[in-house]
Amino acid sequence: MSLYVKMFNVMNDSEAIEKNMEVGTGKNAYKAVSEATILNMIKPLFKKYELIIFPISGDIKDHCMTWDKTDYDGKTSQALRAMTELKVTYRILDVESGEFQDVVGFGNGADTQDKGAGKAFTYSLKNVLSKTFMLFSGEDTDNEHSDDIGKSHKTPQQSKPSTPLAGDKPEKSKVHATLPQIKELEVLASTEKGLEKATYWDFLKKLEVDHKISSQYPMNKEKHIQWTVDDYETIKATLECPF
Repeated sequence: MSLYVKMFNVMNDSEAIEKNMEVGTGKNAYKAVSEATILNMIKPLFKKYELIIFPISGDIKDHCMTWDKTDYDGKTSQALRAMTELKVTYRILDVESGEFQDVVGFGNGADTQDKGAGKAFTYSLKNVLSKTFMLFSGEDTDNEHSDDIGKSHKTPQQSKPSTPLAGDKPEKSKVHATLPQIKELEVLASTEKGLEKATYWDFLKKLEVDHKISSQYPMNKEKHIQWTVDDYETIKATLECPF
């Protein structure tokens, strides 16, 4: 069986993947497909047909952008964000025959610290797998006009926690976590898991990079809680599991 026949079989045996996670909060939130969802679909098929994929080269560019933001005290300040643009060449190799095919994946990663490259790399892998094997997400990536790109970087309005009416079910990923819930996670991390504050933030950062939570840091102020209930449940479930 040739490499291309195997790649065709992977495409034929895989299924369409819907965007199953929400990244960010408020007006800047967007739907995405998690890396785990794609890998859980592709990895068993790669094992079945004895294929592997790995990066062999890449081009990276860093960009900086600024925009106005409103702080919690109502003051407007300028925020800085670094954007990493990554182009990675991956090799799909047939372990059985030694045949290979090189494919290119693109990814952008924005981060205020040093995780932009990691985010871009994750996105490039998701991009190359989803496009090569046609794992359509059900939403066209060209549905935003180019004139609208960047408008979300204007001064954002801080969203306030919503209070659902009695009997109403809150919309998934929209309802904010409460301050007691966030404090519960801090206690759980410090007592049962023994995570020091710096280690706890590193732990949260990894969850954010993996797109499992919407943000690394909770805003521990009565005015605004940034984490959603889904974030709270994800972090709690992870903390209660052995590392």
